Amino acid sequence: MIPLLAKLRLPGKNARTITLYFPVFLVWLLLFMISILLLPFLFIAAVLTWKTGQGRIIINTFPMIFITIWHMRGLLIDVKTSDVEFYLSFI
Repeated sequence: MIPLLAKLRLPGKNARTITLYFPVFLVWLLLFMISILLLPFLFIAAVLTWKTGQGRIIINTFPMIFITIWHMRGLLIDVKTSDVEFYLSFI
């Protein structure tokens, strides 16, 4: 399932945390529209570079991008340094 929300949690210094929710489904809609617009150019580039072997890589680029996005649900990014600490999770 494509993640619909991203939750950003910023722990504060005095035990007060800030939690923000971002609607990433809007980003996926924009990415889908851009990919549909770029699809004819992708096929032209694949046909022109098919003899060199690069055409197969170009054709497989779009499915790889969408498979990566599809499997992002449940991804947790946890960053802790001496100055900064935040958590980003895709819901």
